[in-house]
Amino acid sequence: MAPFDEGKMLIEGRKVLARQMTTTAIRSGLLEREPCIHCGDPESAAHHSDYCLPLEVVWLCQSCHSRHHIRLRRYDLFIAKEKTKDTNEAEPLPLDDELNNLEKKRVREAMRNANENKTRAANLLGISLRSLRYRLDKHGISFPTPSRDVM
Repeated sequence: MAPFDEGKMLIEGRKVLARQMTTTAIRSGLLEREPCIHCGDPESAAHHSDYCLPLEVVWLCQSCHSRHHIRLRRYDLFIAKEKTKDTNEAEPLPLDDELNNLEKKRVREAMRNANENKTRAANLLGISLRSLRYRLDKHGISFPTPSRDVM
């Protein structure tokens, strides 16, 4: 029998609660099912990027959802390899600091890749526009807004 993992149980509990809240919101009309954001398939399901924000979902069909998780696993493996290269260099950061730094880096990269278009950057990250705005504010990330000369 596997040892009890309190952290895993907490995450699983959040998953269940987020899924229940999403289902209730759909049934009550508070949340409307949308087609897959990648391929437009109308048979889509809600994907949670953050279980602490249960109504912040991205709509993905089954095949796009599978591809999304494959990319996440590859990214995690890449990060793990990068960390093993630097094992003797310095003390590791506390987990919260490390996650914040990674999130800040990913948000900046997405904004650059989307030519500072927040909607496109949110789609690249697989999060809602509201969630992206929150993260930009949280990390103090700002990009100059184009000036509009009025004649």
